[in-house]
Amino acid sequence: MAPALLLRIPLVGLFLAAGVFADSTQEKVRAYRQANERALIDEHIQFVSIPDVGADAKNARRNAEFIAAMMEHRGIPARLLEAKTHGVNPVVYGEIKVPGAKRTLLLYAHYDGQLVNPSEWAPGLEPFSPKFITAPIEHGGTIICSWKSGDPVNPDWRLTGRASADDKAGIMCILGAYEALAKTGVSPSANIKFFLKVRRRCLRLI
Repeated sequence: MAPALLLRIPLVGLFLAAGVFADSTQEKVRAYRQANERALIDEHIQFVSIPDVGADAKNARRNAEFIAAMMEHRGIPARLLEAKTHGVNPVVYGEIKVPGAKRTLLLYAHYDGQLVNPSEWAPGLEPFSPKFITAPIEHGGTIICSWKSGDPVNPDWRLTGRASADDKAGIMCILGAYEALAKTGVSPSANIKFFLKVRRRCLRLI
């Protein structure tokens, strides 16, 4: 995952009453992302390192709790919605209320990944041990063995790991974009609800 992808999301439109993403705002967001890029990358690596198969209830809850902590860190009140049905994983729910807002927008993503068979991964790669590679392995990419937390990241690199893109990168995009806009003083014009869940199994929430 290229670092710049963290903030490329239409969420920015929610913060502008006129619906226009001004150049000055884009510059502020870009500067914020650049200043906090290494922390965001470290957070994403920690996130991808948590096993996320939906049938693994213990680790599914670890993912949900990690997301809730990410949201709280960004000033988004968060809670876990528990299902009445036994064995259904929790939804992570958050809400931003804007005084006078006339519309509410719901942002959804899933925090589980597809079933995984580690034996099918390329040598040196593991589903829940994220590593940077120079390009897709099937296209001749190589593992960046020398990288460590805090080092710069080449925007052409990719981050391996189950759900590093689909859909944990989506969650990082949503929360990273909100954080950058809020921290640079851009206020939303609509209420925002965050609804993050596993894809499998129907939910009957309390």
